[in-house]
Formats: sequence, structure tokens, C-alpha cells
Amino acid sequence: MAGKHRIISENTREELAKYLAFRHFFMHAYSFLLDERELKVLVDRIFETNRKFKKEIDIYISNIEKSKK
Repeated sequence: MAGKHRIISENTREELAKYLAFRHFFMHAYSFLLDERELKVLVDRIFETNRKFKKEIDIYISNIEKSKK
């Protein structure tokens, strides 16, 4: 929904989708099926992904506040 309404960029939406997919898999699978290489990629990118997400949300909120003035 956030990507559809252009609250966040398509790139950030795709990044977040990887974490959602991991969460879904983790909740519904056995932990011994986890691929450590794939998990490492997610772990290595989590702070950058969070920074981008927060920045885009802040910009969106700022634009809403500007439009109300």
C-alpha cells in the first residue's frame, strides 16, 4: 500500500518485501531450513534499509504538513 500510494519508493518497498518474506518463512518453517547466506544479506542491509525507510516517511510527512499550510 505504501508503495502504491508513493509514500515510499519502489526500491524501498522491494527491500522491505525481502524482510517480510523472511519473516513469513521463519514463522512457518523450521529454523534448520534457513539459508545463512540469505540471512546474512538481510542482516547486513537492515540499518541502511531502515534509514531509507525512515527518510522517505519523514519526507512524506513533511510534504503533508506543507500542504496543510
